[in-house]
Amino acid sequence: MDFVLDQEVLYEKSAEWSEYEICSADWHDSHGLLIALRKEQHTVLCINGTSFVFPTQSLSSTFVRWIDSNHFVIVDRSNTEGKDNVFIMDLEGTLCHSFYGGEGVQDVEVAENGIWLSYHDEGVTGSGISEEGLVLFGYNGKVLFRYFSDLANKPYIDDCYAMTQGGGSTIWLFPYSEFPLIQLNAATKELQIYKMPQVLHGTRSIGIRENYVYTVGNYKYDGRLYALEIGRKTPQIIGELEGYSKGLGLSKRYDFISFTEGTVRIYTIKQARS
Repeated sequence: MDFVLDQEVLYEKSAEWSEYEICSADWHDSHGLLIALRKEQHTVLCINGTSFVFPTQSLSSTFVRWIDSNHFVIVDRSNTEGKDNVFIMDLEGTLCHSFYGGEGVQDVEVAENGIWLSYHDEGVTGSGISEEGLVLFGYNGKVLFRYFSDLANKPYIDDCYAMTQGGGSTIWLFPYSEFPLIQLNAATKELQIYKMPQVLHGTRSIGIRENYVYTVGNYKYDGRLYALEIGRKTPQIIGELEGYSKGLGLSKRYDFISFTEGTVRIYTIKQARS
């Protein structure tokens, strides 16, 4: 299989925000582009070109993700004080709801029925809900699913390096330290587990398209993009992504989004049989 990687610049930071750096970005085919910019602990949100300052507490490090056409979630990953760190807002900048999602947040994905939070090693070995490694919260903050408590015979999560949406109650994971590729259905509590080649260990971003997994980076090359037919042993190198990246699980237009301090890019992977 031959692959072509196309990219497009969606956003370049303006002079107005020259002292800020992009710290998170998300794309939805219907809702558009969502960006968080940060200067020290001050956060500015940019939604399809309209900007406003995050209205409540200072945030140290953030994720932003679309929920629906009028709401998004912003998560402070470094909260260690037990304060609310998950904030659901509308497009007018109104805070609709907030709750505590644990410490040491590694990544955030939004599902039909709630918000997935995964945790890095400091969260997993810490205390409270983050010890679960992966949790699905309802939009009201109610815990709907806990990885360690609600699953039997599951691979251990020391640090959930990467995850991406799978549709419905399904999420895909790529956890440290054994680095299996896991397809998890929270509704049925079923797992599909796939062994991955060692060259992909250390991946920080994944995307799933049909029977292929696309991974970004490893312990040696930060931005290298690989394609692997799920269940096979040998991946292909198909390009490079710049900056921090995220698989766009449910997008039908694009496959990955990435950002640097001042630029957001979007990527499309095209397959063509040789």
